[in-house]
Amino acid sequence: MSGRIGRGALTLRFDPAARSGNLRSTCSACRLTCRPTPDLPASTPRSLDSMSLRVAQLKAPHTVADWHSDPGGFNSDDLGSVSVFVQMGLNDPRDRKIKLVLKPWACVKDMKDQLQAMLNIPTSAQQLFYKGTELSNVRNLVQCGIYQDKVVVHLVLSANARKKRANMYTIHPYGNHVFPKTIMKAAHLAMQGLALGLVPELAMDGTGGTYFLKDPTQRKVCCFKPQNEEPFAPMNPRGFVAALGESGFRKGVLSGEACEREVAAYLLDKDHFAGVPATTLTEIKHPAFRYGEGEVVYKMGSLQEFVRHDDVVSDLSPSMFSAHQVHKIVLLDMRIVNTDRNDANILVRKRRNANGDVEHELIPIDHGYSLPDYMEVGSHLPVGAHELQIAWCDWCWFSWPQLKVPISEEDRQYILSINVDQEIQRLSAQVPLRAPCRRNMKIAGMLVEKGVRRRVLLHDLARFMCREDLDAPSRLELLCQEALHQACSPRPSPRHAPRRADGKPALSIDVSALPEDPGTLLSPPGFWASFDPFNDAIESVTSPIGSPKNGLHLQSWEALSSSYFHADVQELFGRRPSEPASGDTDAARARLLDTDAKLEKHFLHLVSRMLDEELDAMGR
Repeated sequence: MSGRIGRGALTLRFDPAARSGNLRSTCSACRLTCRPTPDLPASTPRSLDSMSLRVAQLKAPHTVADWHSDPGGFNSDDLGSVSVFVQMGLNDPRDRKIKLVLKPWACVKDMKDQLQAMLNIPTSAQQLFYKGTELSNVRNLVQCGIYQDKVVVHLVLSANARKKRANMYTIHPYGNHVFPKTIMKAAHLAMQGLALGLVPELAMDGTGGTYFLKDPTQRKVCCFKPQNEEPFAPMNPRGFVAALGESGFRKGVLSGEACEREVAAYLLDKDHFAGVPATTLTEIKHPAFRYGEGEVVYKMGSLQEFVRHDDVVSDLSPSMFSAHQVHKIVLLDMRIVNTDRNDANILVRKRRNANGDVEHELIPIDHGYSLPDYMEVGSHLPVGAHELQIAWCDWCWFSWPQLKVPISEEDRQYILSINVDQEIQRLSAQVPLRAPCRRNMKIAGMLVEKGVRRRVLLHDLARFMCREDLDAPSRLELLCQEALHQACSPRPSPRHAPRRADGKPALSIDVSALPEDPGTLLSPPGFWASFDPFNDAIESVTSPIGSPKNGLHLQSWEALSSSYFHADVQELFGRRPSEPASGDTDAARARLLDTDAKLEKHFLHLVSRMLDEELDAMGR
């Protein structure tokens, strides 16, 4: 047997007759020690059991940078290298693999050493299979039949590590969510940290459970916020405990919805314009999270990439930020109706622009109180005021001077390229949004789009949208209130109204069509001049002259409404016309929008028309 190995022309020849001896040959040029080995025994395929390695559905961070088998650091493009793809035993729809670049004489042990460096899994815990056969540590690739590129080797957990498998914690997407590339890399590093025993760290500040996951070097790589540890959720670690679905610190966003709002902000940040860190819904299991008396189970929540930064906005003067950096945050907050933009949830990272000057990049985080439902009326507010609940103190940038600077043409074209209806449809497919929240997003999107199209300053749009006086509704709230009243007001239908010969409307009453039932409702004398013609007592009335209907009885208005009308209709029309509109009535009207698609469409049409009028007047 002969073969050429390494860079030089060294040829090693072995005599088959000396196979049983202790023949040993060393090449000083490549530091390779060659030992003769016995013939390979007939291999018996071993079935892959359920002990496949549950590392994560993650892509290794070294798929581009090649891993080499020899200590000399040969370039991956050297002739003679073999590319081996290691498939981890998990249900990955994308079938991701780890690529290793090896020399043909590299042993299986060399592969395991590289996998240990990448995944922090001891070599004793690894089993490598090729075509159903386990690869021995002392065999090289050629002896194992691996001498061509793009060979797939399967990695599973060995029997020695099965007893430790309970300590392996996984990170995987929730439902139909897919990890973005940056989340994929961050979660892979976090898995390595968990495998080394690095416990998720609970943040010191905040009102909910926020955990930082670390890589093997103990650097923070991602942030996990479990759904049931949000403020006023069952497992909140700060003491704000309640059932899921309860009203939280910001009215309009219920407990358990904040993690979904985090994902929504990332999905709505089209083309990464505002710089929202990659976020997705995931499931993680670890005893460091807050549990009750039950066992440790998977927790669903938002997983966000941890962004390295130099400062937060609260530590710097707003004058240090460029107009574009401020405008991108303002436009995002308006579009998603962010009700909690304080100066601690905007990160600042220094970078150099194309001219070489230092620029402060703003990175928005913490969007759990976005997309609230605003079609509710609070008793502490003025009569008829809608609770959009955005005040000047909710937006830290409200008084920044950059808002009085016109937005750039590039930013303007970006906003005009956004189709709000398509954004709502795409978002609703991944994040469950209640009907009032979708309407809120629609109205905010219309306001931003119409204002930007008319080149209205963001300073004026912000003041139109939020309250400058906490006790007085904003102009947008009043506009929505007026549109709601108009949409719910009775409208005549000229197409079906009877008319006289001269074209004027006429009233026609067919009394012959009335049934014989004594309980049938008839109009008493003076009905058309009375707002509330029915008394609680049953009355006897007389039919028109010549009609056989006599002695008919009328039910009271309250009895009729309680018997035949929907609860919301009773609440909406159950008062006398002379009574003022109450907050409860406005709430009933708003609830009608959730169930009546035609009414909601008419309401949004009125809002759009009124916004056009207001913004046209504002631009003059």
